[in-house]
Amino acid sequence: MRGGYQVTLTAAPTRDVPALVLRLAGKQVAFPATRARQVRTLVVTVAVADGAGIDVVGAATAAARTRAAVVHLGTVAAKPAPPPTVTRRLPDGRDVAEVR
Repeated sequence: MRGGYQVTLTAAPTRDVPALVLRLAGKQVAFPATRARQVRTLVVTVAVADGAGIDVVGAATAAARTRAAVVHLGTVAAKPAPPPTVTRRLPDGRDVAEVR
C-alpha cells in the first residue's frame, strides 16, 4: 500500500446555524455556531491498497438537515464475466439458455 488519497469535505451553510457537523470516512468534527457562507473544512487521508478501490462517504449536518456525497477512490472493480451459456430453441419456438 502506498500512502493514500487526501479527501477534503467543505461546507458553507446558506444561513446562520447553531452548529455544523462534518463527517468524512469515519471521522467527525463538530463546529460551533457558523455564519452564513462561512466555510468549514475537514481533511482526511484515506488509505487504499494498490489495485483496489473504495467508496468514501462525506456528510454535513446543520439545523437538522444533512447533505451527503460519495466519491470513489482507486480502481473500479471489474465486473465478473457472465457464465458461458448455450441458447437452444425448443420445438414450441421458445428459446432457453443453458448455463455450462
